[in-house]
Amino acid sequence: MKKLLLTTFVCLMAFFVSEGYAQLVIKPLAGINTTSLRDLDGNDSNIGYQFGGNVMFGHHLYIEPGVQWFRREGEFRDNGTDYKTKFKGIRVPLNFGLSLFEPDAALNVRGFVGGSASFITDSNGTQNQFDFDDVSWGVGVGAGVDFLMFFLDLNYEWGINDIIKEDIKAKPNAFYANFGVRIPL
Repeated sequence: MKKLLLTTFVCLMAFFVSEGYAQLVIKPLAGINTTSLRDLDGNDSNIGYQFGGNVMFGHHLYIEPGVQWFRREGEFRDNGTDYKTKFKGIRVPLNFGLSLFEPDAALNVRGFVGGSASFITDSNGTQNQFDFDDVSWGVGVGAGVDFLMFFLDLNYEWGINDIIKEDIKAKPNAFYANFGVRIPL
């Protein structure tokens, strides 16, 4: 699977470069997130945050890998007991997108789809009775607006694996809002 992903990434990069679309934009960012655990009763999402950066390769069609450090919080109920959870970790998104206008213009609108792996480095809560998975996989869809050198990206992500290792079904869905600057190279 890793070889397939790497081969796909290299082929896409070769396509963008060979077609003359090679534009490179560094995008440092900061933002907020909310996370809910799907399939659980009484779950609530609290505001978390992330910061990091993405690198955009391409012109009208683009690929955008990134690395973000995050903190997510949530609450859920299991068998009548309320739990609060906090997760910290590293999120590695990979998005494929389309710019609707000229990417170098003062105003641009973008749409994108992709996936991510969130590597949980720390998890705690009101009761540490659950064993959480180390990696959360997700697929998402989003939109972005570029204005001059600034950008705003909004992204919704559906979790595809259960985050709790016990027999509790809980897939993490998340909403991300990121703001940052575009640094074309």
